[in-house]
Amino acid sequence: MATRTSAASGGFRADDADTWGLGSGVYPATTDDIIIAAGHNITLKEDNEVAYFQQQGGSGTESTLTLASHTLTINSRPSNSKVILIDNEHCNIADNTGTIKLTGSADASHKLVGLQHWADELQNLTIHTSGSNPTYRQESALTVNGNLTITAGTLTTNTSDHALTVTGRIDIASGGTLTCNSSAVSSAGGVTVT
Repeated sequence: MATRTSAASGGFRADDADTWGLGSGVYPATTDDIIIAAGHNITLKEDNEVAYFQQQGGSGTESTLTLASHTLTINSRPSNSKVILIDNEHCNIADNTGTIKLTGSADASHKLVGLQHWADELQNLTIHTSGSNPTYRQESALTVNGNLTITAGTLTTNTSDHALTVTGRIDIASGGTLTCNSSAVSSAGGVTVT
């Protein structure tokens, strides 16, 4: 596992640019932590997978993750670690028809930090873990402007003041759990539990 910080704007798997400073056409492995540096714009041109995701930005040095219609899978780090860290309101998602997918395989608790900064941009969130039952813990309010799907694993609002707003549907399969605590939870498209 290594930490890969973007060296320039470009495609996640860029054949024509050295996006990650690893050489032209070389991109992070599925076991790597990735950081989109302030001022850089990274575009997924196909589905991709990493261990951890951080996005940095500042006033005048905004960063953008363009998912298009693709999926960025985050397969998690050790227990009680951050899986997603969005630094501030200068971090953006563009062409937000894609999906962030969490697939941790260990019984562990993981933190989702700063997702309130994606409030107008995050389209779909899927939790589909393998073999175990990790818990993903909101560290702030979360807005999903598409669908929230939990097929296996747990999403918890963590405390009574971490609101969860879903403009599409909430779908929870038999292996999934949504723990609302005393938080305000709303879904414009309704909730399906199977």
